[in-house]
Amino acid sequence: MFYLIFSAVLTLFAVQPTYTINGQIEDNTGKPAGGVRVCAVAEDFDSPNLNRPIACSKSNPQGAFSIVVDKASTYQIIYDDAANGRWPTYLPFFRPPSGALPEVAVDDGNVSPWVTISMLPKNGLLVGRSVDTKTGLPVESVDFTMCHAGNPQVCWRTSAKSADGRFTLPAPHAPFTLRVKAAGFDDWIGPNGEQKETPITVAPDTKIELSVYLKRTAAAADKSISENEKVKGVNLPAPDQLSPENDSVFDFYPRQTVLKWSPVAGAVSYGVEVDYCEGREKVCVNPQPLRLLNNPSASGITSETYEFRFVGAQPGRWRVWAVDKEGREGFKSPWRTFVYLR
Repeated sequence: MFYLIFSAVLTLFAVQPTYTINGQIEDNTGKPAGGVRVCAVAEDFDSPNLNRPIACSKSNPQGAFSIVVDKASTYQIIYDDAANGRWPTYLPFFRPPSGALPEVAVDDGNVSPWVTISMLPKNGLLVGRSVDTKTGLPVESVDFTMCHAGNPQVCWRTSAKSADGRFTLPAPHAPFTLRVKAAGFDDWIGPNGEQKETPITVAPDTKIELSVYLKRTAAAADKSISENEKVKGVNLPAPDQLSPENDSVFDFYPRQTVLKWSPVAGAVSYGVEVDYCEGREKVCVNPQPLRLLNNPSASGITSETYEFRFVGAQPGRWRVWAVDKEGREGFKSPWRTFVYLR
């Protein structure tokens, strides 16, 4: 009996094998690529139910990497070298035209396999400016939907936010279609807005210029959409932001956040804009609209507070405005930034 119990205890506490995927990553010319984030994801990587950390490491100056994984499986190897112009292959839109990723099997008979990764060339860029055809003013916030022309189910959605309307979009290594959306404007479809999904091709490591001239919808024809169109005394003033303070740092989880502002005379409701950002500390790079399920609507707010769940340990920013009984948006407050540490 003692032997059986002792054997069971040993089995329970037996040291599990350590699985390590070793390899070399090279650029498209065959040169070692240092400082590239390389990750290994199990067979169910594209499953919508996937909810666990992904094992990653960074390649050394000689391009070598080593990734420790926690179970036997077949792993797809992905990389992220966006800092050097090669967009991450964890996004299907930026994978090779075949859609295939390098794979490596890990099991008890092969606990430390080797794999060589050859990166794609640098992505081409679609650069341009969005303009309101009525006023000639830049359109500050624009949404883009890009899909592979040969496989329309493979899409990527992103936003561009800039006071001058300028945008820079990475292109895939395959022809793609383009749809541009902005609040208060008709959609722009195709490279020339001809409302046809004409494929666009951008060669690797090149740029194509694109001018987007957006026409207002009938409902927005007489509204002040941009801040430059708004008039003091007609449009309500911006609310005073009370909290959180600008450049606030939050070190708690879950990332439940409460915004507060002062009431504005004549306001029947308020609108809030929240972005999440790339970057470090309080620097907001490439702001994108925060769209998380279960967060309340950011429009039609009838109090002077808004509570939401933030997306990650990264920077964010927010601003607020009042809406009068005619449905006119008031002036927007300045952006306030914050950062979550975890």
